[in-house]
Order: sequence, then structure tokens, then C-alpha cells
Amino acid sequence: GGTEHSRMSGVFLTAQQLRDLLSNKGDNVVVIDCRGGLNLTMISGAIRMHWKEFVEGVQNGLLMESEELQEKLREKGLNNNHDIVVYGDWTNGFGDEGRIFWMLQYLGAASVRCLEGGFAEWSKHNFPTSFTQATLPRGNFTVHVQSLKRARMHEVEAVAEGSASSHTRIIDCRTLEEYQGVRMKFDKASKPTGHIPNATHFFWKDVCDENGKIKSRQDLLREMNLENLSKNDQIIVHCTGGVRCAFVYLALTANGVENVRSYDGSWWEWCERSNMIAVDIEGASETKPLLDQSRPSLISRIVAFLTVAIALALPLVTSQVWYWIAFLFTAIGALVFSFGDRRRYRYVSVAFFVALACLGASLHMAPHKAVTWVLLVTAAMANFVCAFLSVLRR
Repeated sequence: GGTEHSRMSGVFLTAQQLRDLLSNKGDNVVVIDCRGGLNLTMISGAIRMHWKEFVEGVQNGLLMESEELQEKLREKGLNNNHDIVVYGDWTNGFGDEGRIFWMLQYLGAASVRCLEGGFAEWSKHNFPTSFTQATLPRGNFTVHVQSLKRARMHEVEAVAEGSASSHTRIIDCRTLEEYQGVRMKFDKASKPTGHIPNATHFFWKDVCDENGKIKSRQDLLREMNLENLSKNDQIIVHCTGGVRCAFVYLALTANGVENVRSYDGSWWEWCERSNMIAVDIEGASETKPLLDQSRPSLISRIVAFLTVAIALALPLVTSQVWYWIAFLFTAIGALVFSFGDRRRYRYVSVAFFVALACLGASLHMAPHKAVTWVLLVTAAMANFVCAFLSVLRR
């Protein structure tokens, strides 16, 4: 009701409150459309800003370096003392406004708030809209990192391994299917499934009630099994790329919950750099090495077997051309296999095979051709073992 909304009004604004704010405070108010994509209409006077503009790359939720972020925010026209209001697609989006809200708070913006209900709520009141974004003069935003609002990989690993304080909780904000390790239709085949060990599940959209309003602090903490939360307790929220979980960060922050951090690297970073995940098997959670979840394609396995067969047949061949074909197949086998695997193994595998190929080629010019044959067989067998372990040990 009104009391609940009043309690959170420091962060959330109604459409009418935003309209009044724009009328009264004028130029110091900056409204940010966080939806991305091809949205034809937007709040009149707003600028566009999407979270993908501020990350290190595709399928990477990690923020850019502070210097780059500062320059981008200045290009957008932002100052630290602006009264910023973010909004997104409240019903059909992925919490994009929560991600921008978190990022701006982390970087030291003095005032960041959110339009509850998003663009649909604004449109429902027939308030002014536009087909084009506003153009602001270059800003002077200076980054002042608020490190306690961001979780890093090593902090999450400490909780996953059980070496961190029992006062730190990891909340996985993805769907239950993602958490349990059921592969989703939009998942990459090479990405492992499951969840970070010791993480508990809470679906990000459950921060809202049936009317689309943010739930109370009491309801949120109860549903997250955090009823006994103390001042010393730390909450780390994560999802796939740090977007959906940032909306949960927004909801908890609006409810006055302290010590909440968003893990922007989230599952994408965890898959690349950690060596452990957990999957739910018949209702129980089981932790496995991340390599066991690798799924090389059928092509990589076939190439691996062909490489072994050709290398073993080398003693029967005397033509130099066949030596080079064997080198080529070995390298191709390594590359095809490796691109279906995790990055750290890819680099090691490619470097190993390139080194063997170069060494074998140089030795081929010498009289010790038996050494060349041994190197080729070793390279082929190594390729086979990598593929074999990855396929059969998962």
C-alpha cells in the first residue's frame, strides 16, 4: 500500500513523481532509458544507455576499467551531482534498469533512482514521449569506486569453497532450471550448466508481487531464507551476466538492506575461470570439476580419432608430404577440439600442438626421422587423451 511505497520512495518513483521532478528541478534531472534494442518511443528528454555499452565484450558481464567507464559516462553527459532516474521494460525486460542503477551507484553517482513500473507505467498516464533521445553537453563525471557494492571472483570462490565467513550468502537469481543444471534453449553448448557451490536460489522476478510492485523487506528476506539477517551478514547476488541479479540488488537496496553486492562477472566469468560447479542430481546437489561438464562437438571427436590413425600410420609412409599432412591434421584436431572447450584449456592445447609441430618440422630436416615420428605420435595421442577425458569424464 501507500506506506510500503513511501518507505521505498527514496529509490523508487511513481510516474507522477517523475513528472513533477522533471517540472521542478529541470536541467539537473537526467532520465535514462535502459531498455536497449529498437524502442521507438521513450520518455521525453531521456537519454539511452544500455549495460552492454559498459562491459568488456560479448558474453561478458564484467565492467570495463574505470578510466573507460568514466570517459563513456562523460560522453553521455553525466555529472556526479545529477539527479538520475533510470527506467526499463518492467514486464518483459531482464532488469536492465537494475544493472545501470547498480553500475552508477558503484561508480559514485550521488543520486540514482528508478521509475517503478518502467516505461509502461509512464505511458499509461499519457505523459510526454519522444522518438529521439535528448542530447546533453559533455559531462564531468568522475569515478569514485564504491568497492563494497561489487563482488569479485575470489570472494565468490571463498564462499563456494566454504573458506569464507558463514555470514556471506550467495543468491543465484536465474531460473530454477538454470540453477539445477537443465540446459536452456539459449545456452551455448560449450557452456557448463549448474550453479556455484553453496549458492541458494531465488528467481529475480519474484522481487515483485502479483501487481508488479516491489515486495517488502520482510517478504523478500523470508523468500530468500534470510529472515535472521544481521548487520554483519553479506549478500552476494549473481545471475548469468550480472543483469537480472542487479535488479534484485535494486529491490534489496530500496528496502534498506545493507551489505548487498552484485557479482557482475556472474556465471559467464565463473565458467571461464573457476574449476568447480554444482549440479542437482535427483534432488541433491553434487559438486563436480568444471572440466567434467565440457561438451566437445562430434566433429572434434572424429578429428581427434583421425589424427591418431594418421599418426600411427606414419611408419608406412616415406613421402615428406605425409609428414606435413600429419602435422596439419594434428593442429586442426587441437584447434577444433579446443574451440569447443573452456578458454584456459584452449590456450594450453593450441600452444602445445604448435610447439610440437614446429619442433617436428625442424627435426625432419635432420637425419633423425625416428624422433620426428615419435613427436607426431605424441602430439596425436595427446589430442586423443584430451578429447577422451573431456567426453567420458563429464
